[in-house]
Amino acid sequence: MMLAWLTLIGAAIGVRERTHFTLHVLQLSPAAQVWAERIHHVLIAGFGGLAAWYGVKLCLLNRTLATPGLEINLAVLYASAVVGGVLLVIYAVSMIVAPPPRDHSIVPLEVRAE
Repeated sequence: MMLAWLTLIGAAIGVRERTHFTLHVLQLSPAAQVWAERIHHVLIAGFGGLAAWYGVKLCLLNRTLATPGLEINLAVLYASAVVGGVLLVIYAVSMIVAPPPRDHSIVPLEVRAE
Protein backbone atom coordinates (compact mmCIF):
# COMPACT_ATOMS: atom_id res chain seq x y z
CA MET A 1 0.00 0.00 0.00
CA MET A 2 2.82 2.39 0.86
CA LEU A 3 4.49 1.54 -2.45
CA ALA A 4 1.50 2.94 -4.33
CA TRP A 5 1.49 6.12 -2.24
CA LEU A 6 5.24 6.66 -2.59
CA THR A 7 5.22 5.92 -6.32
CA LEU A 8 2.42 8.32 -7.22
CA ILE A 9 3.50 11.14 -4.93
CA GLY A 10 7.10 10.62 -6.07
CA ALA A 11 6.01 10.92 -9.70
CA ALA A 12 4.33 14.23 -8.92
CA ILE A 13 7.41 15.51 -7.11
CA GLY A 14 9.52 14.40 -10.08
CA VAL A 15 7.38 16.56 -12.37
CA ARG A 16 7.68 19.51 -9.99
CA GLU A 17 11.46 19.20 -9.61
CA ARG A 18 11.96 18.37 -13.32
CA THR A 19 13.91 15.24 -12.46
CA HIS A 20 12.08 12.82 -14.75
CA PHE A 21 14.20 11.44 -17.55
CA THR A 22 13.85 12.94 -21.00
CA LEU A 23 15.06 11.85 -24.40
CA HIS A 24 16.48 14.57 -26.59
CA VAL A 25 16.07 12.90 -29.98
CA LEU A 26 15.02 15.91 -32.02
CA GLN A 27 17.10 19.03 -32.37
CA LEU A 28 14.53 21.79 -32.05
CA SER A 29 14.84 25.53 -32.08
CA PRO A 30 14.43 27.18 -28.66
CA ALA A 31 10.88 28.35 -29.49
CA ALA A 32 9.86 24.89 -30.68
CA GLN A 33 11.45 23.33 -27.62
CA VAL A 34 9.35 25.59 -25.35
CA TRP A 35 6.19 24.47 -27.14
CA ALA A 36 7.24 20.82 -27.01
CA GLU A 37 7.74 21.10 -23.25
CA ARG A 38 4.33 22.75 -22.87
CA ILE A 39 2.67 19.96 -24.84
CA HIS A 40 4.60 17.47 -22.72
CA HIS A 41 3.24 19.01 -19.51
CA VAL A 42 -0.30 19.12 -20.95
CA LEU A 43 -0.03 15.37 -21.53
CA ILE A 44 1.24 14.86 -17.98
CA ALA A 45 -1.64 16.93 -16.60
CA GLY A 46 -4.08 14.89 -18.69
CA PHE A 47 -2.65 11.65 -17.35
CA GLY A 48 -2.84 13.01 -13.79
CA GLY A 49 -6.45 14.04 -14.28
CA LEU A 50 -7.30 10.62 -15.67
CA ALA A 51 -5.57 8.89 -12.75
CA ALA A 52 -7.41 11.09 -10.25
CA TRP A 53 -10.78 10.54 -11.95
CA TYR A 54 -10.47 6.75 -12.03
CA GLY A 55 -8.96 6.80 -8.53
CA VAL A 56 -12.12 8.47 -7.24
CA LYS A 57 -14.25 5.88 -9.02
CA LEU A 58 -12.17 3.06 -7.50
CA CYS A 59 -12.37 4.63 -4.04
CA LEU A 60 -16.15 4.76 -4.27
CA LEU A 61 -16.35 1.23 -5.65
CA ASN A 62 -14.08 -0.29 -2.95
CA ARG A 63 -15.03 1.79 0.07
CA THR A 64 -16.74 -1.16 1.74
CA LEU A 65 -13.89 -3.64 1.21
CA ALA A 66 -10.91 -4.21 3.47
CA THR A 67 -7.57 -5.94 3.00
CA PRO A 68 -7.59 -9.47 4.44
CA GLY A 69 -4.43 -9.22 6.55
CA LEU A 70 -4.40 -5.68 7.91
CA GLU A 71 -8.11 -4.97 7.57
CA ILE A 72 -7.41 -1.54 6.10
CA ASN A 73 -10.08 -0.05 3.88
CA LEU A 74 -9.14 -0.49 0.20
CA ALA A 75 -10.27 3.07 -0.51
CA VAL A 76 -7.07 4.18 1.27
CA LEU A 77 -5.01 2.34 -1.34
CA TYR A 78 -6.90 3.86 -4.27
CA ALA A 79 -6.82 7.30 -2.70
CA SER A 80 -3.12 7.33 -3.62
CA ALA A 81 -4.16 7.58 -7.27
CA VAL A 82 -6.41 10.52 -6.44
CA VAL A 83 -3.75 12.41 -4.47
CA GLY A 84 -0.96 11.60 -6.94
CA GLY A 85 -3.14 12.51 -9.93
CA VAL A 86 -4.20 15.84 -8.44
CA LEU A 87 -0.59 16.67 -7.59
CA LEU A 88 0.48 15.77 -11.13
CA VAL A 89 -2.14 18.12 -12.53
CA ILE A 90 -1.14 20.96 -10.19
CA TYR A 91 2.58 20.62 -10.84
CA ALA A 92 2.21 20.14 -14.62
CA VAL A 93 -0.04 23.19 -14.92
CA SER A 94 2.43 25.20 -12.86
CA MET A 95 5.18 24.20 -15.31
CA ILE A 96 3.02 25.39 -18.21
CA VAL A 97 2.09 28.71 -16.60
CA ALA A 98 5.44 29.58 -15.03
CA PRO A 99 8.24 27.36 -16.33
CA PRO A 100 11.59 27.52 -14.57
CA PRO A 101 14.44 29.48 -16.17
CA ARG A 102 16.15 27.86 -19.15
CA ASP A 103 19.60 28.43 -17.66
CA HIS A 104 20.53 25.11 -16.08
CA SER A 105 23.56 26.62 -14.35
CA ILE A 106 21.27 28.32 -11.84
CA VAL A 107 21.06 26.05 -8.83
CA PRO A 108 18.40 26.76 -6.19
CA LEU A 109 19.69 27.69 -2.79
CA GLU A 110 19.32 25.05 -0.13
CA VAL A 111 18.17 25.97 3.30
CA ARG A 112 20.70 24.71 5.78
CA ALA A 113 20.01 24.20 9.43
CA GLU A 114 22.88 25.45 11.49
